[in-house]
Amino acid sequence: MFKAKTVAAAAGLVMAFAAAGCGSNGDGTKSTSSAGSAATDKGSIKVMAIGPLEGAKGFSLTTIPDGAKAAANEINAAGGVDGRKIEVLQCNDNNDPNGAATCARKAVSEKVVALVGGFSSGQASIVPILTKAKIPWIGASSAADYKSPILYLTGGDPASVFFGMAQDFADNGCTNMTSLAEDIGPVRQAEKLVQLGAAAAKIKYLKPVFAPENAADWGPSVSSAAKEGAKCLALVMGPTVAPRAIAAIAKDPSKMMMASSEATVPPQAVTALGDAAEGFRAVVSYLPNGADDPELAKLTAAVKDVAPDHDVDTFTKQGWAAVNIVAEAAKGSSDLTGESLIGVLPQKITKFDTGLGPVIDFSKPNAAADFARVFNPIVYVEEVKGGKYVVANGGKSIDTTPAFQILAKSAG
Repeated sequence: MFKAKTVAAAAGLVMAFAAAGCGSNGDGTKSTSSAGSAATDKGSIKVMAIGPLEGAKGFSLTTIPDGAKAAANEINAAGGVDGRKIEVLQCNDNNDPNGAATCARKAVSEKVVALVGGFSSGQASIVPILTKAKIPWIGASSAADYKSPILYLTGGDPASVFFGMAQDFADNGCTNMTSLAEDIGPVRQAEKLVQLGAAAAKIKYLKPVFAPENAADWGPSVSSAAKEGAKCLALVMGPTVAPRAIAAIAKDPSKMMMASSEATVPPQAVTALGDAAEGFRAVVSYLPNGADDPELAKLTAAVKDVAPDHDVDTFTKQGWAAVNIVAEAAKGSSDLTGESLIGVLPQKITKFDTGLGPVIDFSKPNAAADFARVFNPIVYVEEVKGGKYVVANGGKSIDTTPAFQILAKSAG
């Protein structure tokens, strides 16, 4: 039986683990609004993107503000929201709980109406401050908990991603799967998400294979999974070791299908792996890059004006969607605050099409009580062909609702 609270705790841990090692590398706050905007001077609507930005300790996720800034530029150029500009502040939490709390307090003092997109390993420090100030967080990548009423999760949560891996394997004819994972506490918890996804997808789940932390040679672990009869492997590990595991899988004669999240195997890792990455599959919460979609094309072009050297990734898409959600909810509200925004989000965002795949309905919490604030159970898959990610499954989405329903029943 799956314990809902245990699985929820796993989801809260795994994104922080997976993000560790991403990016290339100060605490600070910057703001941006569209230059030459067509919006009139009626005051601005302030939002903030928080995360480990450039110069952060350990690792940085420099794309976090890109989508929010690009969306604000587009909206402002078109006249803003009832004539008001959207102003995007950004704050570097420096991968530190104290830095995260500082950013949250800055959001309060700057009177932002919402946090938009972003990721913070210090979310447990942020949520209480936002809760007291009645400021919503729209589109966070993961959460310290999945029940806080100020959280509006629109994609990127680990639960949906891991649930989607198992369903993708099943849809592509895999009959036996397991997890290949590092033997660390958070990862052992995350493996339970994959196991639950397998149950929902009705695919046989074999004994998971755990390798020592930061293992240099993944060959023995891969061979062990193959001997157990696994045809498909869910990679549950950080991006530092994932390339070693993928290289070992590519060398193994069993030719097992492999998948993880884009955060675990980002595009730069795909390039570095070369032929070894061919066929690797990544589960994402928004339409994959390369999909024939006008909103995605619009976003990609807009980001070039904001950060021409940055790739468009899940963080970019979440920021873009979050700012557009704020703009839609803010229409007709002359005195918008975080508290008033919380009041109108469930009323105005009921069938909001992000244009990037998800249609968001904030009026209906998730059926699984411990994941109540996960409003988007839809995921997509991309695969590596010719050395880069391309759209998989013809762009067809995967609905992970059945896995959440299993959790709801286990809790009931």
